[in-house]
Order: sequence, then structure tokens, then C-alpha cells
Amino acid sequence: MKVRKYLLNFAPEGPESTEGVETEVELPVGSQILTVELSMSGPALFVLVDDDAPDETRTFVVIDNKIELPEGVNALHYRGTCKIPGAHTFHVFETTQVEAAA
Repeated sequence: MKVRKYLLNFAPEGPESTEGVETEVELPVGSQILTVELSMSGPALFVLVDDDAPDETRTFVVIDNKIELPEGVNALHYRGTCKIPGAHTFHVFETTQVEAAA
């Protein structure tokens, strides 16, 4: 087991921005999100991983403090908050898409 850093996409578009920014991340099955921190390149997940486990795709969305949550997301799991000094506050959620019943 080891801790790895995964960068998240984000696009601080200013006050006119109305959407969160999604990032799909390949993580080993069973990975544990430890924290969200601001790195030099933007928001990053720090994750406890087992490199021997098979990968799965997990989706995260970075949402500015002032915008609505994205439509079509049935479940959001809060993972952390980071603030760019003098600028924006971003919240990171992991998404779970649930298909509508036919």
C-alpha cells in the first residue's frame, strides 16, 4: 500500500461559470481517498492505493462554491474542499451515476 497523488481537472471560468468539471481517474479497486489538497497544478486527490489490485474508473467533479450541482448526478459523495488563495473555493465530490429504471 502507498499514497499516490492524482490531479483533478478544474477550470476557474469566473463568475459566469455554471458547471462543475469532471475527471475520470483510474484507481486500484479498494482505494481510499485520504484528502483533497491544492497542489501547484490545481486540486489533487491523495489516495491510499494497492498497486497490485486491478484498476477501476472513478469519476470526480470539482465544483466552484457559487455554482449549482450538475444535473444527472444521482449521488455525490463529498471528498474535500480546497481554496485558491484570493480566488475560488472548490469542493470535490465523487459521483455515482444511477441509470433510470425502464
